[in-house]
Amino acid sequence: MSTQSVTANIMGGTPTRGRAFSDTATDGVFDGNNMLSTVGSGELGQVLKGKTINYVCVQYAAGTCAWKIMDRTTQAVRRYGFGVKVGGVQLKDCQIQPYVVKESDILLVFTKAV
Repeated sequence: MSTQSVTANIMGGTPTRGRAFSDTATDGVFDGNNMLSTVGSGELGQVLKGKTINYVCVQYAAGTCAWKIMDRTTQAVRRYGFGVKVGGVQLKDCQIQPYVVKESDILLVFTKAV
């Protein structure tokens, strides 16, 4: 299996305020690619608990990429979308319905090299 670098910027309110996450994702694996904060290595719910987010910008190196915000306890998927190849992100493509992050939320990615 191959791996690739994936980054995510999670923002709330205005797209100028947010937090960066990263992972070296194993291609073809979904539940094992948990993205962690680039500051302190915390999971989404630990870092942004109680914050309202409305932008999830995920960028990957090659192939294709999907992401989901999921409750680690109930496995309920809260939000999901597709990543954009590095250098091609447009903010309007990252917008999601506003969501209040819960402590048990994690951000997972699924990459697939071509």
